[in-house]
Amino acid sequence: MSVFTTQPEPVTIESVRHDYSRAFSSDPDDIDLRRCRFDRWLVEYARLVAANAWAEGWTRGKAHAEEWYLHGVSDPDTSIHSNPYLTVEEES
Repeated sequence: MSVFTTQPEPVTIESVRHDYSRAFSSDPDDIDLRRCRFDRWLVEYARLVAANAWAEGWTRGKAHAEEWYLHGVSDPDTSIHSNPYLTVEEES
């Protein structure tokens, strides 16, 4: 995919990565650095999305306490089930 395209093309992660790393850059070292920064951003963004989804699911699950009582659990404890997507700093 190119920024200046006349034909519709599917947008993929690889095409965005390609365009971002080459935008306003002609130095190969700069292209590699931008590609690396994009990859790090994407991993962190995906982790945050997963952490938020897990937290929302946990909150909604706790809202249905009557189902917990049916299975003999009186109080679901969040310390037992911690969010695996959060870092140590984010948990505290």
